[in-house]
Amino acid sequence: MPSFASNQALQAISFSSNNLSGTVPSFASSPALRAITLSPNNFSGTVPSFAFNHALNEVWLSYNQLSGTLPSFVSNPTLGMINLISNRLSGTVPSFATNPALLLVDLESNELSGTLPSFEFNPALVGVSLSFNLISGTVASFASNPVLDSIFLSSNTLSGTVPSFSSNPDLAYIRLDSNRLDSNNLSGTAPSFASSSALTQIYLSSNKLSGTLPSLASGAVLAEVSLHSNQLSGTVPSFASNLALRSLRLDSNFFSGNFCE
Repeated sequence: MPSFASNQALQAISFSSNNLSGTVPSFASSPALRAITLSPNNFSGTVPSFAFNHALNEVWLSYNQLSGTLPSFVSNPTLGMINLISNRLSGTVPSFATNPALLLVDLESNELSGTLPSFEFNPALVGVSLSFNLISGTVASFASNPVLDSIFLSSNTLSGTVPSFSSNPDLAYIRLDSNRLDSNNLSGTAPSFASSSALTQIYLSSNKLSGTLPSLASGAVLAEVSLHSNQLSGTVPSFASNLALRSLRLDSNFFSGNFCE
């Protein structure tokens, strides 16, 4: 890849869907850079710090062979989207506390570890995807993210209880199973989804959830529910108002009572 050291006015660069290799340049001489798209390619090495790109808004580096740790992005206050799916990144997930405009964090299918950071300083956050990593600890509250649409945390080693999503009325996708959140170690009761009228998918299978299954009567657009392989008990609630429901998996629990048509 050529040098862009003399391109100080550069604002956007895209080399997506090529077969480029080598390392990602620093773009330190391009202070106006707002968007970088280099996915998919065969870039290796580490993710640059982007310390001199204060206007940076979008980083698309997915489906490469990048390794090492993630930069802190503290010099990028306008950062809105970061996508680094399917690389070889390790270390912990940064806090993003200095990125108030953040909309999307997609770091799926890497080797990231440590705990899930809080997103309390990211009120515009719409989507978080950290599935297929090595994230541990508890699931942070998303009470400070009122427009959150999707949470993908499956196939990690998360534990503890599932937080309440009563402050997320736009939430449409919850995947906490094998990440969707199944194949984690979540326990406690299943949360109420009464405030989540936009919800279309709930994946909480293969955990240790107990207690009764809450009513999903407010889910008019709910299409998929997977809570199999938990420790839920009691009777199965009615799904009469879930007219969009296509898939319901409640197997391998402890439900009892009559099965209504």
